[in-house]
Amino acid sequence: MIIEPDLYTIMRGSSEDLNAFLNSDKIELGGYATSFVSSDDFKTSNSDEIINIRLVGFDKDLLISEILSEIEKGGYKLPEAEDTIWFGVKYSEVQSKFPVAFLHNPWVRPETGGKNVLILRNYGDKNYLHMHLFDSRWYSHIRFAVIETNK
Repeated sequence: MIIEPDLYTIMRGSSEDLNAFLNSDKIELGGYATSFVSSDDFKTSNSDEIINIRLVGFDKDLLISEILSEIEKGGYKLPEAEDTIWFGVKYSEVQSKFPVAFLHNPWVRPETGGKNVLILRNYGDKNYLHMHLFDSRWYSHIRFAVIETNK
């Protein structure tokens, strides 16, 4: 497992802050991401809880079961879907280095039944919030946001 050296501190915010960000020109939303964040399935904690995020990666493409096993062995917790937004708000420059995936509880898309998670990407000079199939192969250039716990 590749552990990026930087620790990213975010504060979970309110649904009003979330909506302001999603309706700003700071990020483009992919179609599935728009469906998810505007659905009743997307929850915000409406707290001021502070979370420490670490980014981890792998030196080869892996399946989700392998990734989850390595994250668990490392003693990390998985983020909530809302953490994707708060990370994107505060650290928008990071996704220009590599895609950042958030392996939260997957959203099941009603039309297809596919399980999806949020991922922050950059194309050219524009930041995007997309969804990625949870059960698919994950590529080595992606970093995964995990919550640093007090070990």
